[in-house]
Amino acid sequence: MMHNNIKQKLFPIILIILVLFSPLCSINAENKDLCDYKSVTNSFSSKNAYLYLEELTSYRFEGRQSGSKGAELAAEWIANLYKSYGLTPGGDNNSYYQEFDIPYYEVVSPLSFSIASSKINEEFIYKRDFIVLPGSGSGSIDSKVVFAGYGITSEAKGYDDYKEVNVKGKIALIMRRGPETFDLGEEALYFKTKIDNAVEHGAIGVIVSEKATEKNKMYMDTKYVSGSDGSIPVLFITSEVADKFLLDKGISLLEIEKKIDKEKAPFSFETNCSCKMVVNVLSEMRKTSNLIGYIPAKDSKTEDSVLITAHYDHLGTDKVDGSIYRGANDNASGTSVLLEIARSLSVNFYLPEVNIVFIAFSGEEEGLIGSYYYVKNPFFPLKKIKAVFNMDMVGTGSGKLYAGTDPVIYKELSENIKVSCDCLKMNVPINKRLLSSGSDHYFFHINKVPNVFFIRDNPTGIGGYHDTLDTVDTVDPANLKETGDLVILITSIYANPFFITFDEYYWKEKVSLHERILFSGVKRGDMSLTLNEEEIPSDLDKFYKVFSLNSGDNVINIRVLIDGKLCFEKIINIKCASDENLICDFNFDLKVDLNDLIEFSRFYKDKVSNYGLNQIFDINNDSFVNEFDLSKFDSCFGYFYNN
Repeated sequence: MMHNNIKQKLFPIILIILVLFSPLCSINAENKDLCDYKSVTNSFSSKNAYLYLEELTSYRFEGRQSGSKGAELAAEWIANLYKSYGLTPGGDNNSYYQEFDIPYYEVVSPLSFSIASSKINEEFIYKRDFIVLPGSGSGSIDSKVVFAGYGITSEAKGYDDYKEVNVKGKIALIMRRGPETFDLGEEALYFKTKIDNAVEHGAIGVIVSEKATEKNKMYMDTKYVSGSDGSIPVLFITSEVADKFLLDKGISLLEIEKKIDKEKAPFSFETNCSCKMVVNVLSEMRKTSNLIGYIPAKDSKTEDSVLITAHYDHLGTDKVDGSIYRGANDNASGTSVLLEIARSLSVNFYLPEVNIVFIAFSGEEEGLIGSYYYVKNPFFPLKKIKAVFNMDMVGTGSGKLYAGTDPVIYKELSENIKVSCDCLKMNVPINKRLLSSGSDHYFFHINKVPNVFFIRDNPTGIGGYHDTLDTVDTVDPANLKETGDLVILITSIYANPFFITFDEYYWKEKVSLHERILFSGVKRGDMSLTLNEEEIPSDLDKFYKVFSLNSGDNVINIRVLIDGKLCFEKIINIKCASDENLICDFNFDLKVDLNDLIEFSRFYKDKVSNYGLNQIFDINNDSFVNEFDLSKFDSCFGYFYNN
């Protein structure tokens, strides 16, 4: 708490500065109407979003691999939440599920890999020394190992790593990527191209080694969920393991790389090692589902829509070592924000002019299969979609939130993002390079549907990506709140809704520490709104209402009528156990600080209007924000609630 003598000296100076310069602190006039929608974000709870994230990453959902039992349970959980929010089903047969086929790929036990030579006999360790590459088949083999350079054959370039060796009936050991000093073409460097080439030369197994000079090394603590069931076993190993296959020849992988780069010619040979490989791969087609629910537009005939999307699937559970890939940031973070947006727009009255569609996609990790299927089978026509807001990896990192869209192609969307950021005092750079095929926005972009991909920068590398380090403890709830607030505000520009909002703190916690609470909303069209039987004047588009609570139990009854018919009613029970010092906590953050003073300064000396925002600053209810209110504020300034 600030020392009283210091406070008495500083307070008048601070107030004078803020009153004189308050136009600099206030919202730009042209964005003021937009910022009236800002109160909608009050209902978005970072605490709720984080609880959703914890559930999505729990053991129960087993990492949510598309086609797995865990993903099926996660889909059921999401559908139940949609139902509890009152969302209208947008899936198959009036359900929330949009079912489609998914290629299911899994490495299973038994799995083993060992080397035998005159100098070494060793059983290698899964995920430390080797992993199974996608495209591997199943098999149990014991055979000689042939080193075949980069495993490339290119007639056009006059280069063939297999020219001087015979790998028929043997295991081919090859290096990742290609030479540094000459170009063999991009396609020749692909894993699939190299594996197919080894098969064509008669190899019965392939071992791909990391390059000794590679800076961007392959993750060994990862799991692949996309791949085809190949004809032979294929492993990926570290360069250190590769050197063990070369011991008998007295040469290292690094020396081989340098030799090929210098001579610009293949260097292949048969090693003096044999190798045992046991690999088992499960590859089959399974069912999975997108989850679709929506808030209907006021006009039931309109097909105009806004889509809020995130993929809920991840990599699942490793069936060999039992480790769970929880995917907290990728993408329980985006899914939890989607769910909390859906809840926060539904818990109060929110009647949009367009349909607001929530889609939790499956099949993203397998190659954007769920979003591709939706684009081919949309609930509302693609040409009627005003905008798509896709969220992927928005929870982890201390860096900026980025908006992946094109300000030239999607000019209106980009402008709406910018004005929303201004209103929320956020810095969210727009980056058109993020429109590439990295997430579920992509096929909307291909079909020229306005879209934006939200993703957060992670400059310190906290947590992990596609590994077991992507856990809930690396996610910052404030990041979820920031993303949710921005998407809600941009959505509201397109939705142009009638809404009424109530601060999340009061209706959820049921106990208010504030004796005066603020209720705000927007009223449009032939609608009647009553708050505890007090009808808000019909000529008001925007309104604010301050409720003074009594100690103990309080009831607020909200009723909305459209065309004379009751379409919404909510009864809020609030227990008041007020802290008198929080009467000047105007932003309800349980402290009276400079932020409250800035807001107070904007309305100081105002005459209070019946349904204006300045009501909350009229502490003694005398219809003026004056010296009495200033004196009361002065006595509370610097206070914070410490339970």
